[in-house]
Amino acid sequence: GQDLAVVFEEARNIMVDGGIIVLDLNGVPDIQFSLAGGLRSPQDLNRDTVIGPALEHVDILHMNEDELALLTGCRILDAPGMEQEDQYAISKAVELFLRCGVAIVAVTRGKKGSYVACNNADRMQKSPSLPQSWANCSAHIAAAQLPPGTKLNTNGAGDSFTSGFLIATMLRHTGKSSNTPREASQRAKMNPPATKESPQQKRSSPKKVTPYTLYMREKYVSLKSRYNDDKKAIFGKCHEMWEKEGPDVKSRYERMVQDYEEVGSNVSGTSWSMSDFSDPANISSGASQEYGDPPLQPLESTNESLSLESAIQFAGLVAANHVNIGTRDLKYLDSSKLLQQAAIFPRGREI
Repeated sequence: GQDLAVVFEEARNIMVDGGIIVLDLNGVPDIQFSLAGGLRSPQDLNRDTVIGPALEHVDILHMNEDELALLTGCRILDAPGMEQEDQYAISKAVELFLRCGVAIVAVTRGKKGSYVACNNADRMQKSPSLPQSWANCSAHIAAAQLPPGTKLNTNGAGDSFTSGFLIATMLRHTGKSSNTPREASQRAKMNPPATKESPQQKRSSPKKVTPYTLYMREKYVSLKSRYNDDKKAIFGKCHEMWEKEGPDVKSRYERMVQDYEEVGSNVSGTSWSMSDFSDPANISSGASQEYGDPPLQPLESTNESLSLESAIQFAGLVAANHVNIGTRDLKYLDSSKLLQQAAIFPRGREI
């Protein structure tokens, strides 16, 4: 209760830039509360005798979906064909904690992946150590895939996810490049000598976010493992999935586009040309796209953070190595390798 809030306040005062305060729930009591519109009210959640007074001080709150249901009253059906409904229910329940002042809420769902949502810019600015580019961002990310037959020990899976996510939250780019010959060659291709722009080029503008590009971004991580990073196969499968989606799903992504437009986000700075995401002809024919390694990004800005999606993926990979009997007792993990696997969208909101 209030004692926990005091502990957090004292901790904030002694950490550099206020540090990052993480609350990882480890089981919650089955308590009774009234529901408003199928969920507990933010006012009642703020009055919770265990965590209520402390919520406004929490930068990262982690829980599993069972704990989310017990604390908010949300119904997770966990039935075939109901995944979209469950994701919506989880996102609405998470909003309660954001309204109570939590900066970032992470919900892990076992083999179904995880969902993370971030508060607005005003709340994020109160915790300078958090990636400010994550404000108003959220993402559902599929669970990291392990080879068939892997022996598992899931004890501590949530703890390892939280640890990995905290590390990803603190990572910042140095702005330096290893500048190997291969990288130098690719950078030269990316940045050819300046030429005079044609009138048509001058009139061109960055492509705006579309429902399909957002859908592609959300599905890419899970499809990457399934198709062994074969981008042609990934794009083709994603287009096939999009065509089969019903109007309710497509309407949801249309609403997401409106949210992006409200914050002035566009799709500049992409890892792959967004025309390859939005034009089915590029996906089906493969004529205008080479599906080798994704091109390198321009040199990152100093102090630039991971994207939210990459941070979640990184945390999932840390958790996967923990539950895997073959790797859980390793003293060290190759963080560079995990970052390479996780860095799907290295420039954050600019997808």
